[in-house]
Amino acid sequence: EVHDACNCAGTLDSVVELADHGVDAGYLRTLRRSGMTDLTSREVVMLRDHGVSEDLLAGARDAGYTLRPDDFVRLQDHGVSGRYVRQVKEAGLRASAEELIALHDHGVDASLVRASRESGLNAPAEWLIKMHDHGVSPQFVLDMVRAFRPPVDAAGLIELQDQGISTGFAKRLAAACLENEKPADVIRLAEHGVPPDLLSQVHASHREALSVDDVILLHENGVSTDFLRDFDAAGYASLGARDLVALQNNGVTAGYARKLRSEGY
Repeated sequence: EVHDACNCAGTLDSVVELADHGVDAGYLRTLRRSGMTDLTSREVVMLRDHGVSEDLLAGARDAGYTLRPDDFVRLQDHGVSGRYVRQVKEAGLRASAEELIALHDHGVDASLVRASRESGLNAPAEWLIKMHDHGVSPQFVLDMVRAFRPPVDAAGLIELQDQGISTGFAKRLAAACLENEKPADVIRLAEHGVPPDLLSQVHASHREALSVDDVILLHENGVSTDFLRDFDAAGYASLGARDLVALQNNGVTAGYARKLRSEGY
């Protein structure tokens, strides 16, 4: 029966070796169903001794993998299940055996792989591991990638996570029409407490020439959204950051500026 189940049992010595290691016809048929039909008796013994399960064999087959016996041994030794192999593949990552092991060892869930694909990030295994190790969640990936224009990359996501930037803050910045800014710029705006509505008013005033440094300067000198809006309404939408700061520091109101303009000054 063993001989009929596998070509590796072609000699008496090989049959004895297989029997000594507890390899029966059922296990050999499992290997054959998994597409492993050209194995030596030594390879079969290695698979059996390491407890390579039908679950792992079937999972790799269902995911479209063609792996070597030593690949299966390493996967089994690291506790990688067939379900995990299928989930990672279905989530959108065609990982090698070594990458599957690394992902599993670091606790990377298939949901993070899926978020990477759905967001368009398409991070490779190495960066998925780094993101997971830094606490980047699947929802964080989806929200942050959508909040940035152009989208942020994996390194940027880690930087934002490490600095405690919330997805809510990033979304408010996106709603404020902040574009072409790097994660480091968003971090600086958050560190200085710049409110998103100030950025919204900067955009509404068509002050695209104002840099992140300019916006921080406005905020730190008490130039509020209302102050900016009032001067815009008074016809001073072209004023630069330093002019606005000078007006604020000298107590000049929009009403006073409007009066001067109406009197021809």
